[in-house]
Amino acid sequence: MENSDVTKSERIRRFIIEKAALVFNRKASSARPCTGLCPAGWKPLVDGMFRKNRLLTKSGDDVHNGIGVCVVASDIKAGMHDMTTVNVVRSNTILYCLHWRETVDFYRDILGLSSSCLSDWLVEFALTATSFISIADAARATVGASGGAGITISWQVGDLEGWHRRLTQFHVATGPIQHRWGSRFFYFHDPEGHRLEAWADAAVFPLKAQKK
Repeated sequence: MENSDVTKSERIRRFIIEKAALVFNRKASSARPCTGLCPAGWKPLVDGMFRKNRLLTKSGDDVHNGIGVCVVASDIKAGMHDMTTVNVVRSNTILYCLHWRETVDFYRDILGLSSSCLSDWLVEFALTATSFISIADAARATVGASGGAGITISWQVGDLEGWHRRLTQFHVATGPIQHRWGSRFFYFHDPEGHRLEAWADAAVFPLKAQKK
């Protein structure tokens, strides 16, 4: 039984830290009783609560190593007693770029994503109704650019061949369509150097290919 001296706020703080670790695939140890300490590399959350309903990264900020992953958790209080997973209702990946203008133009004009200007240095693009990617000007942000190192952004698309044709028409260097792990895919890069992967189920082929 848990020590009765542990306050309710302390129990809540421990709970949120453990869930934050799970969300970012950093497991809180289950081999020993919870000591109330953060998992390795994590800072305690401010007052044991979410800052602006956002989970903090290792650095204690919303962003780390040129990428910001914003996870908005809903019904935090409602799930305190028996919540097993965090219900993510909206996601936004933020890329901090040195070639900001060129990268914004790429996602808007070449990929054709709809955008909304959040500020004069941050533009958000909609991927789906609840998934977004944002391009931030690293020169005017407090976070440095990663230069695309160690990053692959993977999107499942409905018309893989159509994507490949469009990028080729805009003279974007694209790799060949490959087959692996039950899917078809190809790679390309944005002006900042981030690698992007477009893929589709290997069983889904264009109508023209199906008639052969």
